[in-house]
Amino acid sequence: MIGVDATAARSCFLMLTQLMKAARVTVVFTSMSEEVEALFRAHAVINAQTTVVIPYLDDALEWCEEEILLRYVL
Repeated sequence: MIGVDATAARSCFLMLTQLMKAARVTVVFTSMSEEVEALFRAHAVINAQTTVVIPYLDDALEWCEEEILLRYVL
């Protein structure tokens, strides 16, 4: 059991990434198992244009902080 099946990948997470793309928001996935990441890639949930995959939560948070600073502060 990997926690997410193909139906959830398509109906929930793909819809989420499409909505976020329309809103010009980058979705950051973190702490994913290899199985879930492979499933998301197979169903186009993860793609280079609208999503970022960062293995560790602390690193993902730092990435988000840096993006906010680059886009809105500096």
